[in-house]
Amino acid sequence: MMIVPTSRRMRHALLVCTLLTTAMPGFSETKTLVPQDYYGDIAKKVVRMLQVGHVRQLSFDDSISQKAWTNLITLFDPDRSYFLQSDLKSLNDMQLKIDDALKAGDVSFAYRVHSLFCTRLEERYTFTTNLLAHSFSFTNNDVYVWKRKDAQWPATIEEQNELWRKRIKNEYLAHILGKELDALNASNKLAQARSATNTVTSSTNSVVSTNSVASTSKTNAPVFKPEEIIAKRYKQYMIIFQDMDEEAVLQRYLSALCTAYDPHSDYLSPMRKEDFDIDMNLTLCGIGATLQSEDGMAKITALIPGGPAERDTRDIRLMQDDKIIGVAQGDGPIEDIVHWPLNKAVRKIRGVKGTKVVLEVIPATSADATPRR
Repeated sequence: MMIVPTSRRMRHALLVCTLLTTAMPGFSETKTLVPQDYYGDIAKKVVRMLQVGHVRQLSFDDSISQKAWTNLITLFDPDRSYFLQSDLKSLNDMQLKIDDALKAGDVSFAYRVHSLFCTRLEERYTFTTNLLAHSFSFTNNDVYVWKRKDAQWPATIEEQNELWRKRIKNEYLAHILGKELDALNASNKLAQARSATNTVTSSTNSVVSTNSVASTSKTNAPVFKPEEIIAKRYKQYMIIFQDMDEEAVLQRYLSALCTAYDPHSDYLSPMRKEDFDIDMNLTLCGIGATLQSEDGMAKITALIPGGPAERDTRDIRLMQDDKIIGVAQGDGPIEDIVHWPLNKAVRKIRGVKGTKVVLEVIPATSADATPRR
């Protein structure tokens, strides 16, 4: 347990990590996660540390259990749109029993919640894509309240579908209005630039071409339809939860427990503890690229100026929008990282400064998606 200042004003932050050493398992594409056998021992240790070492010295009782239950549900569904009221009733049996379960080393409730949430994610994604396959009518007046943290969960599928119809329609309209505003701003900037050019031309009695001005408004970026953007966003959100491993689910569960004691206490899994130490000690170096998960792959969204990737001048250098599908440290074998959680892929990629990392990449410019190394 470490007490760490989180601001100039000292805040107590309970950082719990396990001393158990285990090999990192390979990622499994199965959607049914079950806790590792030793997770029960971790839960017992966290409970003991909270009761004895936390500054508030609170007993782990039904009151804390209820707060932990609420925290966990909120972590999964903060805007109260995925779960149904019937789902909460089915999970309600644990509202006052989390304390007893964790004291006994039973962490299965978190995996039960995760499984149910993944099911609801798939249902909402299917509903969203089916809805986007048809055009919206904007002739009638709909009201959508987008801040739902204090709203009731939908009581029925029909009520949930209506909520999501308004939600997706609102997002679709926002994209249309955003494009119109962008086009209007671009048109105004172009008109101002041409006006300034004409002023210079008339004052110098010279001929100035406005082709260069017009070309600045053009872009080679692909243009996506609103329905494509929205569908992709919800697909990526679904993949994030589908790609979670057992440790990530345990992390959520024990974090929900720690924040039940106070909002500045948290649980650090071994991997998050490693990240914390690296951030504090600045001991590791990455490839110098910003990554995001897309279609189960680590996509390069930007190269960091001055980083290893940006300084590379070879023909096979990394480029924006390349997708990393395999990684090897040094002369080791390439390991497939497709559908790995992004944080796990990043851990595989980074290493001590000066060491070699080999990447298997699908180039953004490859028409046939042929990987390169």
